[in-house]
Amino acid sequence: MVHVGRDSSVGSDDVARTENDTWEITESVGATALGVAAARAAETESDDPLIRDPFARVFLDAVGEGVWTWYEARELPAEVVEAEPELPLRMRSMVDYFASRTRFSTRSSSTPPPRASARW
Repeated sequence: MVHVGRDSSVGSDDVARTENDTWEITESVGATALGVAAARAAETESDDPLIRDPFARVFLDAVGEGVWTWYEARELPAEVVEAEPELPLRMRSMVDYFASRTRFSTRSSSTPPPRASARW
């Protein structure tokens, strides 16, 4: 478990890292990583994937159950859809976003970015 304490030297609203921090992968930035991995796994496992990320599923399987497993569900829990009717569409949008961002924005480190003048 990651425990992030407050450091009074950085301001009352800032969360500072400390030498003895502990955290769970399901918390904070770990939860963000799981959400991204879930979207990437969903795209990888789709009928016509734009990207393939076999490690996303490995990561999710190692962590276990959580809301990130909703990306692989055929249907979301009825009470969730009732409370948030647009959630399935938003989740699909996230999958599409991460797939297209990965496909079109990720470059090999050996490929230099285009010159600014070439982009405009």
